[in-house]
Amino acid sequence: MSRAYFSDTIAALATPTGVGAIAVIRLSGAQSLSVAQRFFRTPKGVPLGDFRPRYLHYGLFVDDTVSLDEVLVVAMPAPHSFTGEDVVEIQCHGGTVVASLVLESVLRFCRLADPGEFTRRAFLNGRIDLTQAEGIQDLIVSRTPEAQRIASDIMQGKLRQRIEDFRIELISLAAHIAASIDFPDEDISPDDTAQLIGRIASIRLQINAMLAGSVMGGLLRAGAKVAIIGKPNVGKSSLLNAFAQMERAIVTSIPGTTRDVVTHDISLHGIPIQLLDTAGIRATDDEVERCGIDRSRSAVSIADVVIVMLDGSRPFDVADQEVIDLVDGCRVLPVLNKADLSVVFDVSLLPADWPAPVLLSVKHDDDLSVLEKEIIAQLGVTAFSSEPPLVSRARQRESLLRCEDSLACAEQGMRDGNGHEIVAMDIQHALSALQELAGEIVHDDILDMLFSDFCIGK
Repeated sequence: MSRAYFSDTIAALATPTGVGAIAVIRLSGAQSLSVAQRFFRTPKGVPLGDFRPRYLHYGLFVDDTVSLDEVLVVAMPAPHSFTGEDVVEIQCHGGTVVASLVLESVLRFCRLADPGEFTRRAFLNGRIDLTQAEGIQDLIVSRTPEAQRIASDIMQGKLRQRIEDFRIELISLAAHIAASIDFPDEDISPDDTAQLIGRIASIRLQINAMLAGSVMGGLLRAGAKVAIIGKPNVGKSSLLNAFAQMERAIVTSIPGTTRDVVTHDISLHGIPIQLLDTAGIRATDDEVERCGIDRSRSAVSIADVVIVMLDGSRPFDVADQEVIDLVDGCRVLPVLNKADLSVVFDVSLLPADWPAPVLLSVKHDDDLSVLEKEIIAQLGVTAFSSEPPLVSRARQRESLLRCEDSLACAEQGMRDGNGHEIVAMDIQHALSALQELAGEIVHDDILDMLFSDFCIGK
């Protein structure tokens, strides 16, 4: 889209549709103030000349002599607004009819905002960088307090500041190396070379620490799906109920009780986890049960981790083998349930590349705690840092990886005594990767994809 497209005045409902106490209609652009003035009247029905900046004005929203609602209006002139443009917010009573009528009125003089366009304009106008825009979206959709805290840190610019710190240091390095190129008669001394290597290594160390935390950051943002699979009556639904701490799934001694995928959302170490309790895998002539088993197979295909429930009180049989065949190629966590009974299951018959089974009795909370830790480990989190992660998206991780790769080449080049011109190019590539991370170098299609995930009014 052209830059001119984003100079239009736009409006959208900034609050969820439906019945509520209030609804907020947001406008942004050069005509925002004049559009609001067309409809706003004082309590006495008199038009208001100018809105006092950042001051709540109480009055009426009047369209063609018809008063639609009592409203509060606040004007935030450019450049001191979220988008950097003139912004007006109209607060009316909640409800689909009232909010729709107010929005329809203002849209006669401006256009409806695209998804995420208010945030996109804030980015285009330099009010935020791309990581902060991503942080805003992550904050809105966060599902745990831990995810909310990380998103809030990114939204407030903590990742942006780290990028800026790296960039300042790399620019200083580039200037030092450029001086050695421009003034070859004044060679960099061995001590200076060692110092430059140390500075590069220090930045790499910090970037690698951020990359190490990106696994946890990504899980906190996006969550994970964990499917519970197994033959009938091994305790799949009992496990779901134990995690949920409620009777979420029906548990009986009758095989085939679960006919559909039953889901429940939990939080493990702040990571949003969707558990999927599935129908028992077995041969059956029951058409409904077969449909449930087909859905179990689908659940396995979308799961990040598959818990294979095994009955420790019964020997390995053909049905267990069917389950093993079903999860081939998946990230598997075997669980030997009913460990409080006499265990007769031969774990040596399980695939050699599987991790050791977790011994479990769903009746014991301590066993459940062990299983929780194993699930987190299977998701790729091997350690927990006291410092919250700042990298939570694949795009951010890829940019940091490119930066680290370039710095690794620069460091090795310095150690090998390569020409400073080559090292300078590696430093410049690292700087370009940081620019991509902040959004200073970014293609429109990436922006289109990012902001399309936003709601209309954000």
